[in-house]
Amino acid sequence: MNPVAIDARDKAERGDYLYCIVSPRPAAEVLAGVRSPDGSPLRLLEDGRASAVVRTVAWDRYGEGAAARFAEDLESLGEEVRHHELVAERLAERGHTVLPGRFGLVYRDDEGVLAALRAERENIERAIERRAGREEWGLRLWGDRNVLGPRLAASDEEIGRLDEETRGSM
Repeated sequence: MNPVAIDARDKAERGDYLYCIVSPRPAAEVLAGVRSPDGSPLRLLEDGRASAVVRTVAWDRYGEGAAARFAEDLESLGEEVRHHELVAERLAERGHTVLPGRFGLVYRDDEGVLAALRAERENIERAIERRAGREEWGLRLWGDRNVLGPRLAASDEEIGRLDEETRGSM
């Protein structure tokens, strides 16, 4: 793997933005034809049975306080969310088992990412095994809770219990 060259004074102002975790394969195979939406190179940080797909980002834009900054510019936030999703989708389209990362997750350096992979190794390995050969689909439903809630609650005991628990919180 060829890491992006960052000189020492820049390194303190940079971080690793985590897009997703993939099952281990050679970096050239995983990243072939896939770039970050802004065109900057993606990198693969490998740790045995899992690899993290990251890109080097400016800490002042993506690090501490980024959520508050993006909340002030919803257009940029929407674009960043779409870019995040696009990287994971492109990797999945190429047949890789992909565990999407939480949007906006930035580590200070490569070692931080690798430490997180090691700390969650068993969970990551189980999730990769469960998802291998499968696709992720999203589903959104809109409806009137006052109409659908009682019908669903009556159809299943567990749904009924959860409906009762959540009614007070909404």
